[in-house]
Amino acid sequence: MQCPLDQMIAAEEREELSRAIQCLPENERLVLRMVTLHGISESDTARCMATPRIKVRQALARANGMLRARLS
Repeated sequence: MQCPLDQMIAAEEREELSRAIQCLPENERLVLRMVTLHGISESDTARCMATPRIKVRQALARANGMLRARLS
């Protein structure tokens, strides 16, 4: 079980990540949520978005790069 301080830090980190995700452009945010948070495959995400899989992969890479930069 986490101590209260650890729980507070974890909650703050989740909030910071949530804010960073909200700052992403819409397409990158959608791809990140579908693939990373909901576990939908890149192929299925591409099919749902009616876009080539490479575009999903590129958007995911951009989203991850933007998040790394914002959170560092």
